[in-house]
Formats: sequence, structure tokens, C-alpha cells
Amino acid sequence: GASFGAALAIIAGFTGSFAGVYGITLGGMLGSLFVTVLIYLVAAGTVSSAGMLLAGVAMSFFFSSLLLFSQYLSNFTQSFQIVRWLMGGLETSDYAAVGSVLPFAVIGLGLAMYFSAELDAISAGDELAYSRGVDVRKTRNTLFFVTSLMIGAVVSFTGPIGFVGIMVPHFCRMWTGAVHRTLLPCTIVTSGSFLVICDSVSRVIVAPSDLPVGIITSLLGGPFFIWILLRKKDSLFWT
Repeated sequence: GASFGAALAIIAGFTGSFAGVYGITLGGMLGSLFVTVLIYLVAAGTVSSAGMLLAGVAMSFFFSSLLLFSQYLSNFTQSFQIVRWLMGGLETSDYAAVGSVLPFAVIGLGLAMYFSAELDAISAGDELAYSRGVDVRKTRNTLFFVTSLMIGAVVSFTGPIGFVGIMVPHFCRMWTGAVHRTLLPCTIVTSGSFLVICDSVSRVIVAPSDLPVGIITSLLGGPFFIWILLRKKDSLFWT
């Protein structure tokens, strides 16, 4: 959604700034907010993770198609800008961008820590969470909106940098266990460190040019999933 909003801003020529926020960034934020609300409406009536996940997958395919359509309608320069933005990178980010994203990050991470006990219960199953007095619908909806806006804010500045949010939490869960009070801080620190390392590699691998860091993280994502599949295959074999 953020990618499609940014693409529309590029095609419409909104590349300047509005109230100190670049048009592409604003388009990304609005696109993210729109898709967040749309997913919630599509998944309305369900409190299951699977229902929201399927709604998210459906919206992902739909807006990916719209993104391709917008690229087809754009001229060469606009198409290059869209493709370059979709690669994701940190080279255009500065302390002003950090200051803009910081409130979203602090609120999102703070609420995630606040609901850490509820997340522990929900991860064991909705029925068990209900039996422990957890309001699953309220918890899931609150964290869905907050984390979606937090991610949308970051993506609107950096572009989509894939697989960090999938790989790092998985490894942190192996190190610290599934208790979110320790898992979340570990994930925060490790994710930031991992991204800095990937960005450092991207700046030297084709020096003096800067390779978008999103390419590096995506290259690592494929082998990661293969490793997961092989690991599960081995565990199934031994059991």
C-alpha cells in the first residue's frame, strides 16, 4: 500500500515537500493508512490471525497489480524512480527522517511491550487466551493498527526493505525463547544492528556506488526460507 501510494505521488509529480514532508513520503503514508483500514474492513467479523493474514495477502496481490499498472502508465523517468524506490534504501534518510518516524516507533514499540503478556497468551492459541481473560479482538486490532502505521511510516521514508522483520525475529526466538518481554527488546536491537551491517555491505560491495540495502536483505531472505524448510524437514524426519 505504501509502495502504491508513493508510485502515485511520483506519477502525479508530487515530489516536493508539504509541511516539511516530501510528497513521496506523504503518498506512502496515506497509501499505508488506506490499505490498513481496507484490510480491517475486509477481515471484519473475524478475530483469527488466519483471517487477517488472508485479507492482507489478498490486498498485497491486488495492490501489487495496481503498482504494475501504474508503472506501465508512467514515463521512463517516473518508472525508474518507482523501481528505484521499491528497492529500498537508507541513503536518502537523515536525522529529519528519523525525527519524523521516531514518534510512530516509540508508540508502536511501547504498546507492543505493554501487550507482551497478552501476546504470550495469544501465541499459545486464541482459546487459551480467552480462558485467561485476554480480550483477543481488542489486543489484535490495537496492535494491528499501531504496528501497521509504524511500519508504514518507516517504509514511506526508506521504501520496502524486505525480510528483516521475518528473519531476525525468528532467530531471536531461538535465542531468547517465545516470551515477548525479552523477545521484543532482543528483536529491536538485533534488527537495527542487522540492517546497519547490511547497509554497510551495500555501500562497499559496488563502491563507489551505493547498492540499495533492500537488495541485500532480499538476497538473504531466499536462503533463509530454504534453511527453514530443511530444518523442519530434518525435525520431522527425526521425530
